[in-house]
Amino acid sequence: MIESEKKREMIIERAMARFMHYGVNKTTMNEIAEDIAVTQSSLYYYFPDKSSLLSAVISRIFDDYNQALHKLMKKANSLKSGLASLVEKRIEFSKKFIMMQFNEVAAETVLYGACNEQMQDGRNREIDALASMFSRFVNPDTPAAETQKTATLYLDSITGLTMWALSPTKGNMLQADDAFIKIRNKMHELNNIFIKALDSTN
Repeated sequence: MIESEKKREMIIERAMARFMHYGVNKTTMNEIAEDIAVTQSSLYYYFPDKSSLLSAVISRIFDDYNQALHKLMKKANSLKSGLASLVEKRIEFSKKFIMMQFNEVAAETVLYGACNEQMQDGRNREIDALASMFSRFVNPDTPAAETQKTATLYLDSITGLTMWALSPTKGNMLQADDAFIKIRNKMHELNNIFIKALDSTN
């Protein structure tokens, strides 16, 4: 890895650590520059504004998550074990990055605006991984479009459960811990419903 790539990776790692701990809105570019002992002009050379840096962080998060998810999907020996692994991996990542999910309106505008492409790409990759697993364990003769539709419905369902349970906590970590217990239980209940429904169609 050349020096410029190392510097860029170091900036992303430090920004991710600050976003995770303090949230996006409470982190400044100046603080990130100080953390890694570079000038602001050097930081802005790699990332001209916080939006571009945040986009890089979001891409890294989804890359890490989807790489881990694909490994789990390949190891799964049944639909039940695969979906159970997905639930645990999703909760692990949600806990790790919870502070990035609770920001003031200005930061949320940056997150869901500038990073929409990265988030959509991450979502599509997760849907593809799910669709591949559904095809393996449900019915390999099911048309690809139907399998994609099932995977999308499942992902929308567990995403909705997460938002429903975490939204009232407003980033309060004690409340969030209780919410994650609720999320895990609800997701496993949802898994059972999906598995029964898919089994009944075969």
